[in-house]
Amino acid sequence: MHKFIPAIVFLWLLALATLIACSSAKNMSLDSSAVIPTTVPESHSSAAIPDGACAACTADTASIEQSRSEQRRSMPESDSADFFRDFRDGQVYKIVTVGNQVWMARNLNYEMAGSYCYKNNASNCMRYGRLYTWNAAMNACPDGWHLPTYDELVSLIENASGQFLAGGVLKSKGGWKKCRHCDIADDMYGFSALPTGVMNEDGSFDKIFEYVFLWSATETESNQIPYMGFANVSSVAMLLLGNKNKGFSVRCVKGTPSKSEGPLKMNDLDRPGIKFYDLPLTANTPTLNDEEMKIWLDEL
Repeated sequence: MHKFIPAIVFLWLLALATLIACSSAKNMSLDSSAVIPTTVPESHSSAAIPDGACAACTADTASIEQSRSEQRRSMPESDSADFFRDFRDGQVYKIVTVGNQVWMARNLNYEMAGSYCYKNNASNCMRYGRLYTWNAAMNACPDGWHLPTYDELVSLIENASGQFLAGGVLKSKGGWKKCRHCDIADDMYGFSALPTGVMNEDGSFDKIFEYVFLWSATETESNQIPYMGFANVSSVAMLLLGNKNKGFSVRCVKGTPSKSEGPLKMNDLDRPGIKFYDLPLTANTPTLNDEEMKIWLDEL
């Protein structure tokens, strides 16, 4: 029987060695899984993943991008001192106060029937907002905001240093073609009016980089609409009358609109220090002489 003892001892030692080896392999596997990243580092993007990368890595990156997108959509969740979120489409608008009015500081970009991108190019909508017919503009602003009345446009002009300087005060610092008087007040309130151009009644587009026109909610007995405009060649805030089928920009003002008492007569549009223009100003239109401009600049 003693001759079998060495064999038994050998088999016992072999089994013990096998058990130790398996245990070590299991521990190594556990340790390795602890240091292998399960997601792509935040500094990486899907563009940085080389061709042929594993599907799991791509999926993880997509998950990260989705999370970032959700974070962007969740900030801010409601009105604040500086921003407003349009919950109809999630777009965020900077807001500014001029006098006692709170305005969107960017042209509305809510897509609806009767709204258009300049030259039907979506990138123009992203930069300049949409162009709306008047009937569309009347229903475009979100709850708690409204298309400004003619009186509210006049109030904006008066609070922005008056009609002959309000264009310089309210226009954006850049984006205008050969802009005159764009540096008068350096976009004092952050209203940042950009030269969006217009959509004509025949559906054509024109005057980007040169003009922006903003609808009012007021209608006249002649079935025309007073609207405000800025030109690249002047510091004047123009007031004009337009056809409802043109496409202009929309700036919404916060609050409940005043009740309309019906279409206004032309004489009802007269206000002290306010002038209507028959046509948009051009480089050849006389506006102010040097002495008049000096008076307005001194008041500014």
